Amino acid sequence: MELLKSDNISEYIKPIADEVVYRLYDLYEGDIRSIMTGIRDILGQHSEKLTQPLNVSDAMLLLGKERWSRIEQGFKLTGEQKKVLLFLIENNEYISQKDVSNLLGIAQPNVSGYYFKPFKEAGIIEEKDKKGKEIFWGLSTDYVPLKWLTEEQKIAAKSIKEGTEQMGLFDSNQNS
Repeated sequence: MELLKSDNISEYIKPIADEVVYRLYDLYEGDIRSIMTGIRDILGQHSEKLTQPLNVSDAMLLLGKERWSRIEQGFKLTGEQKKVLLFLIENNEYISQKDVSNLLGIAQPNVSGYYFKPFKEAGIIEEKDKKGKEIFWGLSTDYVPLKWLTEEQKIAAKSIKEGTEQMGLFDSNQNS
C-alpha cells in the first residue's frame, strides 16, 4: 500500500485487515493469484466507501455472498439440487452418491449425472476422498467461503430469534 500511494496522499485506508489476507493465504495455500482474486471478489461485493479496513468476519461473509451469487447466475438450481448443495455446505464431512441417495430417497445412478456432474463441471465440488469404489465429494477451495456465509446466516438468525424472544418477554411484562 505504501509503494502504491500517491505522493500527495498523506494517509490511506487499507481495504482489508491483515487477518483477511492470512485467512485467504491459508484457504488458498499461499497461491497469490487466488488470494488476489479473493480480495477482488470481496471488494466487489462491498458497495460502501471504506472508512476502515474490512475485518475477517465481514470479508468472509462478502466472499461467501459472491460465491453464492456466482452459483445463482450460473445455475437454475432445483429444490433438490439446492438441498444437496446446502448439505455439502453445512456439513464438515464429505458426501457420497450413497449419502445423497439416502438423503433424497432416489436411485444412486441418478445422483451422479443430475447432482454431482454439473457441480463438478462448474468447479463447485471436487473429489476429496475415496474408500474402495465409493467416492466422497466436498466443496472445492474456491467455494469453501459458502460455509462462512451459512455460518453467518445461522448466527444472524439466532440473534434475531433471541431478540424476538426478549421482545416477547418484554411485552408480556408490560401487560402484567
